[in-house]
Amino acid sequence: MDSSSVYIIRLRKFVAWLCRYLPFFVCRVLAHVPKVSLPAVSRLLQQEIAFTPPVQGATTFRTLNVTGTPCSIHAQMHVQYERGSDFTGKRVALVAHWDPHGFIDPYVIFYMQQIRALGYTTVLISDRELMMPTDTMDWADAVIWRDCSGYDFTSWKGALEYYPSILAAKELLITNDSIFAPTNPLAPVHAAMDAQSCDFWGLTESRISVPHLQSYYLVFRPSVLTHSAFQGFWETVGTNTDRDVVIMRYELTLTSWLSRHGLIGAAYLTPDSLPDWTDPGPVYLYWRQLLRHFGFPCIKRDVLAGKYWWMYLVDWERELASTGYPTELIRNYFARVGYQKE
Repeated sequence: MDSSSVYIIRLRKFVAWLCRYLPFFVCRVLAHVPKVSLPAVSRLLQQEIAFTPPVQGATTFRTLNVTGTPCSIHAQMHVQYERGSDFTGKRVALVAHWDPHGFIDPYVIFYMQQIRALGYTTVLISDRELMMPTDTMDWADAVIWRDCSGYDFTSWKGALEYYPSILAAKELLITNDSIFAPTNPLAPVHAAMDAQSCDFWGLTESRISVPHLQSYYLVFRPSVLTHSAFQGFWETVGTNTDRDVVIMRYELTLTSWLSRHGLIGAAYLTPDSLPDWTDPGPVYLYWRQLLRHFGFPCIKRDVLAGKYWWMYLVDWERELASTGYPTELIRNYFARVGYQKE
């Protein structure tokens, strides 16, 4: 991908961002202008939206081509902990990890414990050697790390190469530590999606740039794992350090690439579930409504990190505590790392 393509991607992202959040800024300004009273302003600032029930089911995705030269990072993968290496017939969860201090934070351990409670065998993959906890390892079946650059897709690729039996798993979940979860139980979400006739699914569908399932939580069934299109996709994943290029080549492409080969994707939450005037990718701006109205099982870490100065975070801790999530995990995490961004 040449530099001009990258600039075009960034320009499109900026335009999408402007179109997405300009109405929100206007509403916030108007709300402080005397004698101005608009129903939409009031509704937005009160953070209450009348949602319809989730719309699940198969989704048609625009097709994109996979680009990149096949490569391997198997030699750059290292094991720190391993309970077993045969994942045949199991439900497997690959959790991509990043921490500025090489620390496995308690919120990550909590998330992985809840994933294991669903019946998954869990593998943590980090981008560096880690300081391992000294207590029980009831949250992981394997901890591995890579000594190469790249983002989450590179970590997932490394796990698939190091443990090829994952392709013979009963089900594969790929996720990462960019979320605090579960804020609501995961089991009802999985039960709802297990009833769908699809080959793979994600928590959310975004229509920014191109329709795609967002990669922070994706589930693949055997029909995908054994398909040459899925295996070929991972062969092309490299160690790129440009985040925009990684998003374009991998996250925006994976869904449509699989769909192009006859595999059916679905989402637990689609834009069709939301009012017409809301954001096409509501995980950030409408996190509160997702928790309240959908029992949504996670909140993005960046929402609470102070990355977006305009984010409505009043009473965030009380909101999350009402779901039963142990909010001290969030407070302790940010007390340790501050507001660093990977």
